[in-house]
Amino acid sequence: MMPQIPEYRKRGRSGEYEIASLLSTISNIMSPDYDFGLDFYCELLEDNCPSGKFFWVQAKATQKFDETWSQYVEKKTINLWLAQFFPVFVLVFEQTSEKCYWLSVEEHRKEWIEKLGDSTDTVHVTIDRKHVFQRNSEKKEFIDRIKSDLILTNAIHGVPHMIGDGYVRSIPVLSLSESALSNVRHTVRIGFDYLINDSLIKDNLQGAYDLLKLLADFDTGHYDHFLILARVCRRLGRLGEARANYNIAIGICKDDPNWNKRKKPEDASIEDIIESIEKELSKFRD
Repeated sequence: MMPQIPEYRKRGRSGEYEIASLLSTISNIMSPDYDFGLDFYCELLEDNCPSGKFFWVQAKATQKFDETWSQYVEKKTINLWLAQFFPVFVLVFEQTSEKCYWLSVEEHRKEWIEKLGDSTDTVHVTIDRKHVFQRNSEKKEFIDRIKSDLILTNAIHGVPHMIGDGYVRSIPVLSLSESALSNVRHTVRIGFDYLINDSLIKDNLQGAYDLLKLLADFDTGHYDHFLILARVCRRLGRLGEARANYNIAIGICKDDPNWNKRKKPEDASIEDIIESIEKELSKFRD
């Protein structure tokens, strides 16, 4: 007897093809090598050209649903969706109507993060008929949601994203979680580091000093830029200021309870770092 293909597998495969066909009207699409909770990587098209605006899709299919489609999704998959650097959408193709309905993962971020903390192994994902995506119809709502979710996911990962495509653009006003704000602050700090290193490479000590002073005021919790500021001050002849910044760097290290717990085995211990800074400090006089 020949093996038979279950109906749900045929429905799922045909649904993926239909969704891929719909997505191809607004984006370039590609399937990942392995199925791990995402079916399509998509790049939005603008004026039929690649836009550099990406979004990911999980495709589902059903013969028919009433008011809502729902499924219990494993928490590891929910975590995967929430961790992506690009917005994720769940699309369900209904065979009887040949319509596709979609859900923005970003819209449910706060709700699902709360559910990840409970004792169950899954999250109940529900899609209603509010957001429809079908052939030969207006797709602006879906495209606008992709663009707005891209701004949000960028911000959550600390990446600034301007609104507008012309000469005059603006920064979106967003209400961000503390973890997102922490990522933004980290990005700002890394940006300063690039600018400071560029000044040092060009031997622009005054430029490096000005940037380091701004960074020291912005971020008081990392020893390394105070250490670099101390070295720049030494080269500029600001010896008193150099000594003060060496001592600030040492103080930050002494107050760090997590360094030795979280460092990699090959990294220096906090005691070794403190000893190195103190040795450097001892080599000069005001």
